[in-house]
Amino acid sequence: MGVNYSTKNFFADPIAYKSTSTKDIDLLEPGDPVTYLGLTTTLSLDWSHEKDKITRTLAMITGRIRNNTIPPEFATRVITQILQPRIDIGLRHGQFQAYCLDKWDSNLAGALSSSFSLNTRASSASLAILTETLPNSYAHRF
Repeated sequence: MGVNYSTKNFFADPIAYKSTSTKDIDLLEPGDPVTYLGLTTTLSLDWSHEKDKITRTLAMITGRIRNNTIPPEFATRVITQILQPRIDIGLRHGQFQAYCLDKWDSNLAGALSSSFSLNTRASSASLAILTETLPNSYAHRF
């Protein structure tokens, strides 16, 4: 099932479920993204899919904060209790450039600062003060 031992060629024969059907299992290419336990990566460890997912999530949250869809007090809760746990698994396992982490932090800090009518050119330090947590760029740097 899946291995041709005479030629030692793995996946030479299609793999099939014996108990449920005879339909072959589709094999993934190394570049195909796989999502497992909330983490999206490829067999070749390409983190661009996870980076895009985190960027889209941050853009959605910061857009709602900037448009005053989320009240300022609730925005801090959204960041600490929803956003950070959601992206934390990607930040723990993925490898992202420091400029990318800084950009994400500055976008969040700017949106949160504008929500509180503060300077919109806020740094990641102000994000840490407003949310009483570490900024992503500090917590996940190598």
